[in-house]
Amino acid sequence: MGIYLDNACTSSPKSPCVAQAVAAYLSGGAFNVNRGGYEGALDAEDAVLGCRELLAGLLGAPDPRNVVFTSGDTEAINLVLRGLLNPGDHLVVSSMEHNAAVRPLTSLARAGVTFTRVACAPDGTLDPADVAAAMEPKTRLVIMTRASNVCGTILPLAEVGAIAQRTRLCMAGGIRDMILFRESKLLLGFVAILVAALVTNLVLASMTGGAYFNLGFEGQPIAHTDGVWNFLGMALAGLACFLLGGCPLRQLVLSGEGNADSAVAILGLAMGVAFCHNFGLASSADGTTPAGRVAVVACLVVVVAIAVANTFGRKR
Repeated sequence: MGIYLDNACTSSPKSPCVAQAVAAYLSGGAFNVNRGGYEGALDAEDAVLGCRELLAGLLGAPDPRNVVFTSGDTEAINLVLRGLLNPGDHLVVSSMEHNAAVRPLTSLARAGVTFTRVACAPDGTLDPADVAAAMEPKTRLVIMTRASNVCGTILPLAEVGAIAQRTRLCMAGGIRDMILFRESKLLLGFVAILVAALVTNLVLASMTGGAYFNLGFEGQPIAHTDGVWNFLGMALAGLACFLLGGCPLRQLVLSGEGNADSAVAILGLAMGVAFCHNFGLASSADGTTPAGRVAVVACLVVVVAIAVANTFGRKR
């Protein structure tokens, strides 16, 4: 056999143990998995489960059930992109990506998904700072090959991964990950914030005789217990943050990293707070104000109208 140099496409020759394992399976019955309770089917099921467990350990997956087998990279990339991204989402992609990623992205762009392509240097290297600069509040994904199949350069996955994880802090996402994936990283960040805030408030309460904080829901200095308007106010804040591309805490973190859009959002939040307190819209321990209730309903109508207009506008 001659010299083979196309391993970026597929490795050849295969390891002898691969051919032996495939031959043993085909000659031994090739039973379907999860389709019977007889010995051959159970042996095949054990083999697949063992492979999932090995791959989960290799990739650091929290559960072997998170490992999905596909026919190849092209199907896997399409499965992730079309299953994860929605109209309005943004992602960052390197200029070294294969057509298996670029073509689905071009198709998704017609459906309202946007992406920023980060150019590599002439020698094929990629600066992680360029990836960080391309990220937006609505960035959902970073796509980057480990090594280019054209020039062979190795891209900085670890550095870019650290940048992508840097601003991940979401209570709703943390609860979701804890329930579905038993992954606590997102939730632990919020738990740490809540514990620090509670300890600080308890210390200040002991110093001021409880003038600014009381442990519990009732009797708070500036908060009321009207469940209906609490719910409507939180629904308004949640919808607005969804359209904005992240909660106020995320916007604050991003603005500290130099994101101009997030800085404008933080300034808008500060101006909104000042407006509410100066024009009688803010609630207090005595309850909500008439003007505040009108403002909440009016803002809900406006936010829903913006969401509907954007949704149907993107579909057209």
